[in-house]
Amino acid sequence: MLLVLVGLENLFLCYHLEDKLPLSPSPVIRLLSNKLREFSDDDFLLAMGDPVAIGIASMVAADVNNGKVNMLKWDRENQCYYNVKINLYQKGESNE
Repeated sequence: MLLVLVGLENLFLCYHLEDKLPLSPSPVIRLLSNKLREFSDDDFLLAMGDPVAIGIASMVAADVNNGKVNMLKWDRENQCYYNVKINLYQKGESNE
């Protein structure tokens, strides 16, 4: 299962695997490309489940958002999610 949290207000199921990801990822790429076509800096991926589906969703989200993806990471100790900002084009540099 893969979830997308949009603007911290709306949560919707982006992709649900009934069984397994098909050996050919093309149908999943098409589906996720359609569902994530408006992914922006205000959106977050909350990934659960099949690592390949998570990878595809991350790649698609980065593709439509100029290499940038926000992912939510669960912290067991503090029992909250942290935003992990990923920018594929910022290699080793830091603006923080």
